[in-house]
Amino acid sequence: MNSLVSIIIPTYNHAKYLYKALKSVVGQSYKNWEAIVVDNYSDDNTELIVKSFNDSRIKFLKIHNNGIIAASRNLGIKSSRGRWLSFLDADDWWYSKKLEKCIVELNKGAQIVCHAENWIKNNQVIRTVKYGPKDKADYHNLLYRKNCFSTSAFIVERDCVLNVGGFTENILAVGVEDYHLWLKLAKEEYKSSFIDEVLGCYRIYNLNYSANIYRQLKS
Repeated sequence: MNSLVSIIIPTYNHAKYLYKALKSVVGQSYKNWEAIVVDNYSDDNTELIVKSFNDSRIKFLKIHNNGIIAASRNLGIKSSRGRWLSFLDADDWWYSKKLEKCIVELNKGAQIVCHAENWIKNNQVIRTVKYGPKDKADYHNLLYRKNCFSTSAFIVERDCVLNVGGFTENILAVGVEDYHLWLKLAKEEYKSSFIDEVLGCYRIYNLNYSANIYRQLKS
């Protein structure tokens, strides 16, 4: 039996995107998964979107996360049953072979796998991003150079995440809580692997980019 993958999907008022995200999960060639949608009490039709799939593998939880998305992800992790954890933001989506190809790498001995993504803006690919490489994913390089992982392209052994305490819920880390987790995992020297093939899409918005950069640097 192939190992169960638990997919954690935090969301808040993203019903217009959530259907595509969940459809990309349901359409995976690798079928042994559970998806845990963790909703921050949205006031749109998020719950109806989830229920429309009528799939027992999709679970729906609610939480008041007070603006701390890490709390939503940690609730999903706590409720998960899989050997592997995969994260998918509600406005991103995957291609059908994503889980299958990541599992191949995990079965070779990797504990963390990250694949390439297309960055999408206004329904067009504006950039293809390859993460890593492996020799830049150690603790020192992550801390002093830059992040080389992406949340929606990331899959990891659940025990590794539990061993480092999951995502920090410190309000000062809002916006970089994923980067903080990657640092904790790298410090423990868990084995990582990178796939240069594009297996998912990351959605870019018309936001105040300068303000976001300042906020992330501060975090």
